[in-house]
Amino acid sequence: IVNAGTGIGKSVIATTIANLFYSAYICTKTTNLQTQYMQDFKEMLVELKGKKHYQCFFNRSCDNCYVEEINKNGTIADKKALLNGEHGRSFIFHDNISEEEYDEIIEEMMVWKCSDCPYKLAILNAQNNNYVNANYHSLYFNSYVIPRFKKRDIIIFDECHNFENIMTGIIQFS
Repeated sequence: IVNAGTGIGKSVIATTIANLFYSAYICTKTTNLQTQYMQDFKEMLVELKGKKHYQCFFNRSCDNCYVEEINKNGTIADKKALLNGEHGRSFIFHDNISEEEYDEIIEEMMVWKCSDCPYKLAILNAQNNNYVNANYHSLYFNSYVIPRFKKRDIIIFDECHNFENIMTGIIQFS
């Protein structure tokens, strides 16, 4: 346990200790502190923040998914708009397909839902790297609520004097 003032170098100590192990989580209280870690140690760490910090291409949430809505109730024009990049993506059919053939294909197809979701890509990146910088909430959620991560050799809690309040806040029921 290290207790020292701001600017002393606790982050350097944390990453040095983490680097002594094959794999580690460095857990922070705030996303601002995560940003600081990433600025100072971007060669070593992969960052994982909570879902709200990753912008959906469709300005929605996974619970209110635009792609799912279009797949269920969308017209051919809606699907074309989705596939042709009017909502942040692009999809191109071969030039030799007629407009009628294009419409028939579009009418029958399901649009692939969010394979390029920035949040899902951040999770995959964190799963495939040895050193992950996460905040308390996202690490708890991705380790215990939905177990996406394997165990690491060590977990370092930065600002650990806040650990009890944060964890009891996460698991409390009213």
